Amino acid sequence: MQTLDPDTLRPLGEPTAVHHFHSARRSLARVLSNQQEIAIGSDRLVFNMAETTGSVWLLRLQVANGQQRVASHRTECVSA
Repeated sequence: MQTLDPDTLRPLGEPTAVHHFHSARRSLARVLSNQQEIAIGSDRLVFNMAETTGSVWLLRLQVANGQQRVASHRTECVSA
């Protein structure tokens, strides 16, 4: 974000960050270039971004009383 001179509409001073996205889970880089859009209003900035998550399934073979049984466990995998 950068302040504009009201008469000339030229930038004043240095630009400042609006928000930092330090997580790989949410990223502007994962949006296809032909789908990237930014809309600017008087009090907001709107843009699309991608969120990446996944799941890891662990299967264990349990044997009890001579019978085999599969037990599953789901764990969410999130990029940091």
